[in-house]
Amino acid sequence: MLKQSTITASDLEKATWVSHAEESQLQSDMAAALTYLGVRNLKVAFQSGSAGAILEMLRNTDFLTVLPRYALRHSEENSQLAELPVQLTLSSASVGMVSPKNRLESPLFAAFAAYMRDYVAKELPTLQRATAKY
Repeated sequence: MLKQSTITASDLEKATWVSHAEESQLQSDMAAALTYLGVRNLKVAFQSGSAGAILEMLRNTDFLTVLPRYALRHSEENSQLAELPVQLTLSSASVGMVSPKNRLESPLFAAFAAYMRDYVAKELPTLQRATAKY
């Protein structure tokens, strides 16, 4: 499929898929994305709640899955994976961060918060941003 300029719902239905855990947000996102593309029937070979297991299965087969782009960044192991030329434009996305107001930030939390702010600014530019202070 990587060599195809256009990928159809039929092409995606013929592929073998790796699915996420039932009732997980990733499973819900995958179902919504594939429905948006017109895919109705999937041939699922493997289902797991483990990101590591899913990525390992993808590295060693020609199976497909739907993952957020950030899940594949910053890893030499993931350089073996390819992204199909399929654009998903889902209607909305929510990103939020909640922390106690009277607690000092740990260095780990500060780094995570900075990463998420950068991610939202770069990857989700059309989101309306709201900051609530309590």
